[in-house]
Amino acid sequence: MPTTRIPRTSLWDCIGDSGTAVLEMLDRDDIRTLTLLSKSMRRDSEPYLYSNIEWKWTVDHTPPILSFLYVILRRPELAGHVRTVQLLGSDLHKAPSRGDRPPAIPISGKVDSEIVSAVVSSGLSFVDHWLSELQKGSMDAAVTLMLGRLHSLRKLVLDRNFTKSNVILGFLLRSIVRRESNTELSNFSHLETVTWNTILDNDISMIGVRTPDLLPLFLLPKMTSMSLCLDGPSIIEWPLETIRPSSITTLDLAYIREQALGDVLANMPNLQNLRWSWYYRPWTRHTDNTVLDLKVMAASLGQVRESLQQLMVFARCEQDGPEMPLLHITGHMEGLCEMLKLRRLEIPLPFLAGFSPASRAPLERIMPVNLHTLVITDNFYPYTVYDYEVGWEREQDEWELRDIKQLLTTWLRQHRSRCPDLHTIHLCLFQAAWEDVEDLEDTEPASLSIGVHWSLSGQ
Repeated sequence: MPTTRIPRTSLWDCIGDSGTAVLEMLDRDDIRTLTLLSKSMRRDSEPYLYSNIEWKWTVDHTPPILSFLYVILRRPELAGHVRTVQLLGSDLHKAPSRGDRPPAIPISGKVDSEIVSAVVSSGLSFVDHWLSELQKGSMDAAVTLMLGRLHSLRKLVLDRNFTKSNVILGFLLRSIVRRESNTELSNFSHLETVTWNTILDNDISMIGVRTPDLLPLFLLPKMTSMSLCLDGPSIIEWPLETIRPSSITTLDLAYIREQALGDVLANMPNLQNLRWSWYYRPWTRHTDNTVLDLKVMAASLGQVRESLQQLMVFARCEQDGPEMPLLHITGHMEGLCEMLKLRRLEIPLPFLAGFSPASRAPLERIMPVNLHTLVITDNFYPYTVYDYEVGWEREQDEWELRDIKQLLTTWLRQHRSRCPDLHTIHLCLFQAAWEDVEDLEDTEPASLSIGVHWSLSGQ
């Protein structure tokens, strides 16, 4: 009588879908252990093990990026599991300068033939330079090859240790949006979120950032959230003559000035949240303009007036002192009133009302009519310069708390009906003294009578 062979089934196979719940509760070390126990456990565990790659590059530790490259080149299906890459660390450049190269990855002998083949097969014009950088142990070259194999990548975080040099990665990004790369390399069609942290030296000069390397990120089809710095170009030159409307809804952008901001925002019809850091630095290209043109700024922000719901503007003048030139403000932000969807506005006081109470800013023609929350900061404070007209040093920001309160209460009493939904005004003032908090209480009854709550804090 023939015997019936019972198929061998592991305990893991028996629990079925419950295994997913188990894997979601385990840490990476436990999941890694499961991959060694049986084929079925490895099959189910590997998507969880490889979904999030998080490494930190420090003085004492170099991420195992070459080992990982060998793994995904030999088993490409593992690269398909990667959804998030976080490359962290910011301590390799204690005293950065533009001429310093990032530390090299230890490489013994020549680069492995599998890696060479993967680079050569891309058919890109910069292959020789790419291979040369790999042989030198360039982290940029290695990261570029790794990212180029991750076809399912959704989120990318590059910390400062990884962004000092990104020439090869920039070449790859430009080739992708120009459709010059072959099908073996990812086109980042699933990439949704990018955080690109940048090194700033002591006088806020950008280290390693090249705007042409980063602009292709804005053109990726699924991109929704970005945080990065651009190195202050006066104009934006896109890598394509014709670009499709961006899908970005959240943008954290630093360093560029008001004119170039408009070039970036012009292609963002879906932008809802914008955090923009404005910079001034003397004697540095594109950021040394001493004129802050509020009319141009309003026009640039007006590019997203149909969609923007939250706007946070920060200003930074890193250097001040008697040798610094005076800053000059021209125009007003009157275009803001056309941003009908804007609900929350956080902005430095000089951007609304200049450096002095004498400027008499027309707030009734500036404030967005559907605003709910207004946060006013004094990011420019302190900015001390030498005024040659009067012959001594002075602070450009002449506003005192009583002047700010007078400006706002006058505006509210006379034009409250223009902003019917406004319910909160918060003054976030670095220069505010503790006694100012008590002084603010004198204004509270008047503000409550017109339906607005005041608050005050130091930054």
